[in-house]
This record gives sequence, C-alpha cells and structure tokens, in this order.
Amino acid sequence: MSKFRLKPDIRILGIDDGRFSRGRSESAPLAGVVFRMNSTIEKMATAIITVDGDDIIPAIAEIIGKTKVRPSLIMTDGVTFAGFNLMDPSELFSATGVSVMTIHKGSPDIGAMLSAVRSLHNDSKKKEYILLSLSPIKVIITGREYAINLAGIDLAEAKSVLRKTTINGLLPEPVRLAHMLASTLQR
Repeated sequence: MSKFRLKPDIRILGIDDGRFSRGRSESAPLAGVVFRMNSTIEKMATAIITVDGDDIIPAIAEIIGKTKVRPSLIMTDGVTFAGFNLMDPSELFSATGVSVMTIHKGSPDIGAMLSAVRSLHNDSKKKEYILLSLSPIKVIITGREYAINLAGIDLAEAKSVLRKTTINGLLPEPVRLAHMLASTLQR
C-alpha cells in the first residue's frame, strides 16, 4: 500500500554520497538536499558514513533531523553508498515513515554486486540479503532507462515524480543536486 500522496508542492529529499579513497578512507560524506516540486531548494544537510559499513539508514535519518523538514519522499542514487554501505529501501521506509525511491541509470548488475560484496566482507550475509531482496523495476522516462526500487510509493506515482523532476541531465533534480553538493565534500 502506498503512503505517498503526490501533491504539486511536495518535498523530496535527494541523497547521494561524496568521494572517498578505497583502502585509504574510513568514511565518506553523505549529502541531502530538500527539493520542492516547484524547483525550489529548501534545505541542505550532510552526514558522515562508514566506507563499506552499515550506517546509511541512521545517517539519512540524521540528515532529516538536521533539515528540520519532513519530506514526502526520499530519493537516492541507487542503494550503494561509500562502496558497499547498502541501503534497504523497505528498511529505510520503516525507520523513517517516509516513502523511498532509489534510482539507478540503466540496469544494475546484482550478480556482480553480490560477487563484490562476498569478496570484500567476511560477514556479508546482511548485505547479500539486501541485494537479493531488491526488485528493480525498469522504467523509461524522457527516453532514458532507469531501474527503480520503491517503498511506500506506487509505480504510477513514482513515474510521475520522475517525469516532473528530471529536468537537467540524466538524474532527477533532488538526486542531481545532492550529487553536486556531495561532490564538493571530501573526507
């Protein structure tokens, strides 16, 4: 069942991670941008996450707290952050009560991701579970293919949000702006 209600002026929290050096960085920056459907940037906040860790959901909750704004939707650039700090969309929805949409340009190679997780982590069971529980839905928006995962929002609403927020470039504005902010941050 969808908790999400598409209104003309909803707040969307775009999330993306910043740069880090594998093998040298223990942490990476995470950026959040609250974007209104009327193309207004309302708030920005950052947090720190562990490279290959499991603290992405508390970090997103921290960003929500820092913005002091309750978004209607959390939109992320995929499910992997700071290497293999994996975010389970359903778990994030349960933890925050906010609908979640992950966006991946093209189709993610879950098999390759599973192999990488298994080679990097001795205790990879939770990460494997997250990857195996994903059910990416292929959608074509503005002539481009995306794979999306949804929690608390139905497919028709998700497609509508993607069409209305994909304005400049390949990514929807909330994620594109979070990516721009995150790319200026370095740990």
